[in-house]
Amino acid sequence: NCEAGNYCVGGSTAPQTCDAGCFCPEGSSTSCPFSCPAGMYRPIPGGRYLSDACSMCPPGTYCPSEGSTTNTTCPTASYCPRGSIHPEECPAGTYMNTTGSKRVDDCTEC
Repeated sequence: NCEAGNYCVGGSTAPQTCDAGCFCPEGSSTSCPFSCPAGMYRPIPGGRYLSDACSMCPPGTYCPSEGSTTNTTCPTASYCPRGSIHPEECPAGTYMNTTGSKRVDDCTEC
């Protein structure tokens, strides 16, 4: 069997490293059998299992799609808690004029 973190296609002579943004359990036969879910990311190749391969997007960033290899800085007028899939808009009556906000409490009253 192909070791976790790698994949082996039919007729191969050596294992290949699993793609970034993905994880390959033992016995995988494609470069990305499982993608990191939205809200998580993996910047380097060779992920073995969801629990050790994919990281939650840190506060102040978001990861909008499956298979993310990077996180995106939260834009102005919004905030992004840990594991965000998309930015949350600051509530009516508040604003945010910097990027990378982490909590609704970061939004300033008008």
